[in-house]
Amino acid sequence: MSSSLLNIGATGLRVADINLQVTGNNISNASTPGYSRQQAVQTENIPMASGAGFLGQGVNITTVKRIYDQYLTAQVQSGQASASAANQLNTLASSLDKFLSDSNSSLGPALTNFFNAADGLASNPSDTSTRQVFLSAASALQSRFNAIANQMNGLASQVNQQVQSQVSTVNGISQQIAALNKQIAEAEAQSNQPANDLRDQRDQLVQTLNQSVKASVVQTSDGQYNVYVGNGQALVQGNQSYQLAAVSSPYDPNQLSVGYKGPAGIVMIADSQLGGGALGGLMDFRQNTLVPAQNSLGQLAVAVSADINAQNQLGMDANGNMGTAMFSTASPSVAASNANTGTGTLTATITNANVGKGLDYQVQYAGGNYTVSHYPPDGSAAVTVTSWPTTIDGVTLNLAGTMNNGDSFLVRPTANAASTMQTLITDYHNVAAATPVVANLGSNNTGGASVSSLTVNSTYPGAPLTSPVTLTYSSASGTLSGFPGSVTVTANGVSTTYSGSVPYTQGATYAFNGVQLTLTGSPANNDTFTVSANKANSTDNGNASALAGLRNATLLNGGTATIGSVWSGVVTQVGLKANQASSNLTSQQALLASATAQQQSVSGVNLDEEAMNLMKYQQAYQASAKVMQTANSLFDSLLSIAGR
Repeated sequence: MSSSLLNIGATGLRVADINLQVTGNNISNASTPGYSRQQAVQTENIPMASGAGFLGQGVNITTVKRIYDQYLTAQVQSGQASASAANQLNTLASSLDKFLSDSNSSLGPALTNFFNAADGLASNPSDTSTRQVFLSAASALQSRFNAIANQMNGLASQVNQQVQSQVSTVNGISQQIAALNKQIAEAEAQSNQPANDLRDQRDQLVQTLNQSVKASVVQTSDGQYNVYVGNGQALVQGNQSYQLAAVSSPYDPNQLSVGYKGPAGIVMIADSQLGGGALGGLMDFRQNTLVPAQNSLGQLAVAVSADINAQNQLGMDANGNMGTAMFSTASPSVAASNANTGTGTLTATITNANVGKGLDYQVQYAGGNYTVSHYPPDGSAAVTVTSWPTTIDGVTLNLAGTMNNGDSFLVRPTANAASTMQTLITDYHNVAAATPVVANLGSNNTGGASVSSLTVNSTYPGAPLTSPVTLTYSSASGTLSGFPGSVTVTANGVSTTYSGSVPYTQGATYAFNGVQLTLTGSPANNDTFTVSANKANSTDNGNASALAGLRNATLLNGGTATIGSVWSGVVTQVGLKANQASSNLTSQQALLASATAQQQSVSGVNLDEEAMNLMKYQQAYQASAKVMQTANSLFDSLLSIAGR
């Protein structure tokens, strides 16, 4: 009996010792990342039959299990992917927003200074210092466009660098998970017991992996993990790991995306399929914040250049020459897909900068049809092209050669415009402040008519006036005569073209040979109005005033927006993206914290609970030792009786 009691006490002592070890291990690893609380599973030993019935034979530990919930762990891993993506997006979007909205780096002050300088030029068009101030403001405006574009390009380079870094991190983690799969399978096969610590390490690696890319896990029957990313690409299968790669996009070798190294070669993973993690956040920022901002800035640079150039070319400089272009920007970028097989060559030209939308376009040939669509796709319908050249949103496209089925091109009309913008006029004499024509009233005029406006249009520089045009009013017929050829009269919004004498209407505009003349008041019989070419060193400020007037002219977005309002729109859009990113980060962090709390409520170590367990198992250890002591005393008593 004493022998059986001794064995029972020994089993209790052993089980209490194991429980103390497990509890101590839990306490020691309470702050270890990824550690799951462990618990010894104890069962009763098989009882022994006796005449008095079945007598217990003590206790045994069958296994040490980790307290683990696969669903809650998956929730934490998914939450980690979303929070990491939100954090990456917020960091980059807030950086861009701060730069664009800062008064020292924003385009707004440069635009204000330029138009203020144009106002000063209009006030004193022949003053040398005023002309120099205007040119300096133009150069500063160009430099500000360049600086903002370079900042955006810097962010694009930063995205590329982080893509490479994150891809390297993913590849390293996938190899570690595959190695752990092998260790776990071997350890559990040998011992027939769960490798708890190795499983914890593997789960922690999966969570770390989700910091870089959204990953889903499928556990096999033998306890190994298969890990998938993107559109179901296997990153880990058993003890085999596969690699991601940072690869150039199909259209732009300077823009890195994520590819999957499969048996048949590298397969691109669409940006939208990355799903989360830092890589998902990087692609989200580039596609939905950075590229639209670059295109909008470039569109504004093209429109500002085109409108200021057009106006300056309608004026006369101090040397008596017609004005020239003040700014230049790069032509549209056209990139052929690296998968093209045809001989097609596409060219693009901006023919109307004021109707541009700041978008990129994909030209494709498939099923016998040429189509042009927004890129990346935004849900808008593609335009079918039936003949070349074709114009879309102010961009004229022309195709030479033959495109094969599946061939495509990416057209970025304004991607490089802001970064390449240059000021072409450096000599203040070449500032075209004057109108190239002047009007004079006849010295013998007796009526009250006067010239209220005199301008030229884009056709005038091609055929400027070589001799004065004198118009004479006849009170008998109420007409003006002396126009060279046909003249278009616009009165009350209605335009009529005449040849020879034309009716005089107060406030009407008379257009001829690229000149627009507006007369007001009532002329007297034989009153004359002479229009002639302006001369060098003119003090006229007509074109300078027109340049200053571009500040409030609604020329952009198809004639609905000013230059300033378009820039404000760019800043506002980036600001909204940054605000959304910040709000989303707060939300995702809260969701991750909630999921982690739920997971830790099951798997985490509660020190108070473990302290109670420590006391419980200490008492059990002491009690089992007392059982063994009692058994030993009884055995000694039996020996004493036998000795007598």
